[in-house]
Amino acid sequence: MSAVVTTPRSGSQLLAELMSAVRTDRQDVHRPPLPAREGGPRTLGGRGLVSPVRLTAGHPAELPSRSLDEVLERRRSERFFTDEPVGLEVLTEALRSALAADDDLWPSALEWATRPQLVVAALRVVGLSPGLYRFEAPTSTYVLLAEVDRDAVAQMVLQVEYADAPVIVAAVGSPADAVHSRGDHGLRLLHLRAGSVCYSTLLAASFRGLTGSVFAGFLPSGLRHHVVADGYHLSQVFAVALGRASAYPETPPV
Repeated sequence: MSAVVTTPRSGSQLLAELMSAVRTDRQDVHRPPLPAREGGPRTLGGRGLVSPVRLTAGHPAELPSRSLDEVLERRRSERFFTDEPVGLEVLTEALRSALAADDDLWPSALEWATRPQLVVAALRVVGLSPGLYRFEAPTSTYVLLAEVDRDAVAQMVLQVEYADAPVIVAAVGSPADAVHSRGDHGLRLLHLRAGSVCYSTLLAASFRGLTGSVFAGFLPSGLRHHVVADGYHLSQVFAVALGRASAYPETPPV
C-alpha cells in the first residue's frame, strides 16, 4: 500500500483559497437567499445569571450637534476615557441611526441572516445599571442579559484600557445562519455589515460630542461566561468603545 503524501499549503495559498471561496459573481448577486430557518433569526440571550429586565429609553432629547465637517476634522481614535457617563439619549440615538443605515443598505427581509444584533456593555450610562444589554431598535429597548462590572469587562477584552470605556457596543451575528442563507459569501456579508454598523455608531455618536475607537471587541472566552454565544450559532464580530476622551497616560521614563 502506497502512502498518501500531501503537500503543506503556505499561508498565501490558504488566503487565496479563502478569498476564492467568498468571492461573489453576477449569479451570486442575483441569486435569492434561502428563507429563514424554522424559528427565525437567532437572538442573543443571557446565561440565566439574572432575570431579563426591560428598560425603555425615552425619546431622544434636543442635543447639541456637531457638523460633519467638525466631526471629520477632529476625528481620531481614542482608547482612553474620562469618568463622565454617557447620556442614554445620545447612546440610543447613535444605535438607532446605525441600524437605520444598515436597513437602508441591506433590506432585512432579504438579508435576514446577516443582520447584526447590538450588544451594549454599559458601565457608565445614565439610566442603565452596569451590565450587558441587547438593544432592540424598534422600541428603543435595552434588555438586560447579565450584570457586569469593570473587572468582568476587563476579562472580556484583550486591551484592558477598553474596560474603562463608559460603554462598548458590540455587533453580534450568526455565522451559521449566514452560511445557510448565502453560502461562504454570507460570512463575508456578516462581517461587512458588522463593521459598517460599528463605524456608523461611532460617527453618529461623534455628532453628539462623544469619541472612541472601533476594535476587535470581546474575547469569546470572556463573553461566553455571560451570554449564550458559541462562536458559530452566535458570535461577536466587531465592536466600538465610546465616551469622552481623556489625556493619554504619560509614558514612564526609560
